[in-house]
Amino acid sequence: GAAAPASPFFGAAAAAAAVQGLCEARGGAAASAAAAATNDAAAASSRGGGGGGAAGAEEAKEEDRQGAALEFFCRLHHDVYLYLEGDLVVSPESFGFFVAHADALFDRGYVLLPFRVERGKNNASVLTDAFQRNSITDTHPFVDGWAGQYDNFTDRIYLQPQNPYPACFWMTRAMFAAYLSGPMWNYSLAFRHSPWAMGETAASGLIWDPQCGGKTTHLTHLRLAITHQFAIHGTEGRREGGRRGRGPIHYQDIVGGCVNGSIPCGYLSNRSLERLPGAASTRESAV
Repeated sequence: GAAAPASPFFGAAAAAAAVQGLCEARGGAAASAAAAATNDAAAASSRGGGGGGAAGAEEAKEEDRQGAALEFFCRLHHDVYLYLEGDLVVSPESFGFFVAHADALFDRGYVLLPFRVERGKNNASVLTDAFQRNSITDTHPFVDGWAGQYDNFTDRIYLQPQNPYPACFWMTRAMFAAYLSGPMWNYSLAFRHSPWAMGETAASGLIWDPQCGGKTTHLTHLRLAITHQFAIHGTEGRREGGRRGRGPIHYQDIVGGCVNGSIPCGYLSNRSLERLPGAASTRESAV
């Protein structure tokens, strides 16, 4: 079978565990200690080395912001944290599937997220964010080896989308802890990593977080479709015509091909990141 994608963000899982451990052990007062314990990776990738004068003052300011964010997190006790654009509809089935599987995947180095579907020409169902010419050819299936968590083989198949952007982020508590330990929640740091515009960066969640290894660690699933109520207009050159002919049926075809053997499937790692060395393995292509 094809090689599994790498599980490269040991740092994100470790950061999440450190933040939650400090919160549990010391309560909200642990925020400053949590910032010091978990900010190393973000500082190395976002700010580089320290420095005196203005650079040192700016670094101290960022550490203060990090501490405030982590104090905020320690005071919250929610299971899931959501950011949604206002025209998205989430079904109970999709949300339930996410809650059931997101943490098990995150523990092994993968970020689970939904995908958007909207109505296009002639009321056809189209994939909102599959507008690149390679949107389908560069979307690959991967099978989760933890069979006991699923009702059937089809449900074990995840998709690694060419464009994982869903105009929202869904995070479990562990994922949100990793998010706050990195740079992407911070306006002054996020654009050092994201090539997207402001709105898309705000909704990108962990996609561009340097702790998380990039887009190849992000997965979606046929049961994670969400409805985009107001179709995108005014961008016909980018989204209409041949580039907007991709619908959920194309994702279904990829999964079906994985099931019947006509499309090669990758496989997901079964190892918890807590048992992996800090060095990441190298992702090999699934095709």
